[in-house]
Amino acid sequence: AHDIEDLAMGRVRWEACLGDPSQAVRLSDQALGLAAQQKRRRRTLKLQLFKAIALRRQGATHDGLALMARLLQSLSSEGFVRLVADEGVPAGQMVQLLKGQPQFLKGMQGNPLLEDYVERLLRGFGPLPAPAEPSPDDAVEALTPKETRMLQLLADGLSNVELARRLCVSDSTVRTHLRNINMKLN
Repeated sequence: AHDIEDLAMGRVRWEACLGDPSQAVRLSDQALGLAAQQKRRRRTLKLQLFKAIALRRQGATHDGLALMARLLQSLSSEGFVRLVADEGVPAGQMVQLLKGQPQFLKGMQGNPLLEDYVERLLRGFGPLPAPAEPSPDDAVEALTPKETRMLQLLADGLSNVELARRLCVSDSTVRTHLRNINMKLN
């Protein structure tokens, strides 16, 4: 889990799914180079997933689906379901879109392993809302610098009391910030 769950990965996830998709593409490209260099396969796969989601949100749906098709081909041979399904609706909608556009799966059609894998993925997501093309008007409220700092400290394992002490605020203020962070990140 430490290979794919850290603050840097959380930042890429947030930017790809809710924040600035162009920033997510930049961050994932940087992280992909490092992950490949360190031979961190699961991290590389997760970063590719976030990049595909970000490309779609950025309006480059074709590039995002092409990357997702290559990623699913690779994942299907290993049978990784949780790696994709744990990312929820954004990843589920990418799989749903890909299944509905077979031109991206050329050369992969008739592959029973891939077809079975895509079906298992879709079952893993459960019911999904219909994928909609992202619009530039769908702005997500960004975290304030103080909320970002609080999230970093929270990721380091600090309790609410320790957060209050470290940030020189009251327990009530910590709870308010955490509530705002949760609302902004859904």
